[in-house]
Amino acid sequence: MAEKYLVEPDVNFVKEVVALGGDDVKKCFQCATCSVVCPISPDTKPFPRKEMIAAQWGLKDKLVSNLDIWLCHQCGDCSTKCPRGAKPGDVLGAIRSYAISEYAVPKWLAKAVNEPEKLPILLLIPVVIFLVLGYITGLMNFSPGGEEIVHSNFFSTWLVDMIFVPLVVWVVAIFAMGLNRFIKDIHESAVREGKTNKDRVEAGAFIQALIRILPTVLKHSKFSECEENKDRATAHLMVFYSFIGLFIVTNIFFVVLYVFQIHGPYSQLNPVKWLANVSG
Repeated sequence: MAEKYLVEPDVNFVKEVVALGGDDVKKCFQCATCSVVCPISPDTKPFPRKEMIAAQWGLKDKLVSNLDIWLCHQCGDCSTKCPRGAKPGDVLGAIRSYAISEYAVPKWLAKAVNEPEKLPILLLIPVVIFLVLGYITGLMNFSPGGEEIVHSNFFSTWLVDMIFVPLVVWVVAIFAMGLNRFIKDIHESAVREGKTNKDRVEAGAFIQALIRILPTVLKHSKFSECEENKDRATAHLMVFYSFIGLFIVTNIFFVVLYVFQIHGPYSQLNPVKWLANVSG
């Protein structure tokens, strides 16, 4: 006997998905062409047809904690082949944006990022923080004296780091909290659907799964299977490794500057500087 499910449509959820870019969600006639043509859709649990159906019905609980929405690379294969002119990739992208705001802390900040009219406020916040802290600490000087132009005399690196180091710690902590909630919700969803009988996520099994998937992520294997916009895979891979390179450079020079007290300028032959230039 099939499991009973009480359908409780969330109209506001549908409206938000439309506002976030999924305005073609109502065009879908559920023909499953998208799931058939998608090269990375798994045979055992194909997408995005079931996500399109859930989005049309406003089934927020079946989408926000749905792992499959993160498997979509938004390559455009499904959108190109759709006989109705719908864009399932855009709809899944909108659902991902909504899910991010659901797991983010604070939620209003995540939602503001998706609202163009809030952009001036978002830009103003860091400006105010820098000006206020710069004035209080005296680390920002718009009219420094001396015969040499020294950037740090205008804008001290101490001011930058006293803001960005706590910010990075906060971002990592918030990301970890959101990821923890997300994994728990995925597990609860899997338990409800009878996919597992385990009471909780086992750390060992999670780490093993992460190790297995890392080569696919590092090589962008799935991204390369897309037909439409195939060039995006190369561009995305370059940006991906550029951020990794800049992260490594930032941490190395943070230690060099504040632990070993070695100040710049640094030699052009410095391999870390080479990595910085290539990544940049």
